[in-house]
Amino acid sequence: MKKNTLILQILTGLMLAFSVCVTRADIPYFIYTFPGGANQFIFTNQASGNYNPPPYTIRPDWTNNTTFLGVDWTNIVWSTNNATLYTPGSGSAEIIFSNINSDAVILTTNADSSVTTNGATATFTMDLFNADAGSNIQVTAVGFDIMVDPGSASDTNNGFGFFQAILRDAAYTFPTNSSTFSNFNEELGNPTYNPSNNLAGTWEHILITSTNGLPDATHLTDGQTNRVRAITWSWYWGGHDIHGNQTCYIDNLVIYTNGTLIGPTMSISKYSGLKGVLQLITTPNSSVNQANVERQDLRAITITNSWVNSTGSQGTGPTTSYALTITNYPSAAYSNFQSYIFIASSGTGIVPTEPAPDWVEPNVMYFSVVNNADGSGTAQLLWKVSDPNDNNMFYGANGYSTGFLGNVTSPSPLGTWSMTFDHDTNITLTAPNGTTAVTNMPYNAPGWPKPGGFLTAGAIKFATPVAIYTGCEAATSNNIGQLADYSLFQIVSNGTTVFSDNFSGNSLDTTKWQITAEDPSGITQIPGYAAYLLSWTLPDVGYVLTTSTNLGDANSWVGTTSQPFPYAGLREAYAPSTNMAFYRLQYILTH
Repeated sequence: MKKNTLILQILTGLMLAFSVCVTRADIPYFIYTFPGGANQFIFTNQASGNYNPPPYTIRPDWTNNTTFLGVDWTNIVWSTNNATLYTPGSGSAEIIFSNINSDAVILTTNADSSVTTNGATATFTMDLFNADAGSNIQVTAVGFDIMVDPGSASDTNNGFGFFQAILRDAAYTFPTNSSTFSNFNEELGNPTYNPSNNLAGTWEHILITSTNGLPDATHLTDGQTNRVRAITWSWYWGGHDIHGNQTCYIDNLVIYTNGTLIGPTMSISKYSGLKGVLQLITTPNSSVNQANVERQDLRAITITNSWVNSTGSQGTGPTTSYALTITNYPSAAYSNFQSYIFIASSGTGIVPTEPAPDWVEPNVMYFSVVNNADGSGTAQLLWKVSDPNDNNMFYGANGYSTGFLGNVTSPSPLGTWSMTFDHDTNITLTAPNGTTAVTNMPYNAPGWPKPGGFLTAGAIKFATPVAIYTGCEAATSNNIGQLADYSLFQIVSNGTTVFSDNFSGNSLDTTKWQITAEDPSGITQIPGYAAYLLSWTLPDVGYVLTTSTNLGDANSWVGTTSQPFPYAGLREAYAPSTNMAFYRLQYILTH
């Protein structure tokens, strides 16, 4: 893919830094490069899609199935094949269509007795913003890259069928200019209908403006022009004589708006802080909640076993301990900052994946650690059952019996905090100084008070696959922007370690963790190699960090493996010790 000739650079080397300001009609408001690992998108059905990202989900539109008319099956997976030059670890969405039959049709009789013929098609939607965030901007352009795999079945036009891209507003309605449906469309892989050549195997950059798919400025949605919440991609093969498999790739989704592009200012300094720890920063950028209750967390993806035996009788569950070691914490001036472990069960066998299971899921064990104004730390254990989209049982509010099970205090919040379950219902809380609190919960107790009646409460509600999270929360507005460092998370069952991470690697182990944070950019693992700290001002949408050891070679600049993260109104990244290296932020968006 050809890059824009406008290159905005900020070099950092031997403490060199400067900023750039360029006025443009369109500046990037949102960019998603389909990264792998912890920030990877999820392909799911409509029923379990996340409509308020992150995490970002791609889902079939208008159906909960991944089987469409004229296609045996479809799948969307993350691929390392990407059109991005300077973002290591970036990839693309690989869309796979198996056994397309363009002859397939379905006839629908309308209310006026007319008949509509629908052919082979597949449609997917990706939510970009929550219901409100997209209303704050006027979209001036949408860009993305698409490529058809060379092995894909082609049609009689030497292309790959009819392709559409449509913006969706907060109500998911389709945009129109007056009564005319507004969308981008082309013959996929051969927009010029070249009989001898097509674009298979080549990235095509698509830019949608008011001339080819965006509604014009007179079209208003909820009183605003081009309000956007999601994007829908649609493939249509009816009448195209396609029989076989197709694979497409989509990358570099960018939403543009009016404004002035202000280049970041960058600096470098020596780093002398902790290394080999997981750092969690609370930010004001929650996509789900108010910033003070933004959950910044991760979900353990390699273990879903509960401490309760799902096949045995009462009291047969393994002795299981869940432990978190805190290495760095906000000072007492930022008291009530909270770290936590959630054990969440949906009760259906489906393992939760959302960022706030303590609210969403019906059954949750909630182990939290807070720092106190006197410098000490306190852990408490709360629980709720049969109480979805609510937290009243945790606190015994609004007619619920209390879910408080006990607490324990230590002179400092630093150190290892744990909760241990024995024979399903016996629980021991342990503080870093060795102080313990012993408590218990029922196994299967009917008659538990709830508003207007009673429910059955007990450990048996967790005798299904569970999701295990760890993370932090500001809890008060004063604590927004504060951080915690963790050096160990461990689960031990009957004396055997079944999950452990000491966060000593150079990056988060994405074979163990899924980042479920409401602002994923606030989760980073400080690498052991960290010797320097690069810092730059915001906004920086469209910029990537690159490095070189030779200023005389313009082709020597490559992307870094450092993972940038926000802190105190800046973006930062760690750099290793080296004899000589130069760093710059490079603006790479194509328009």
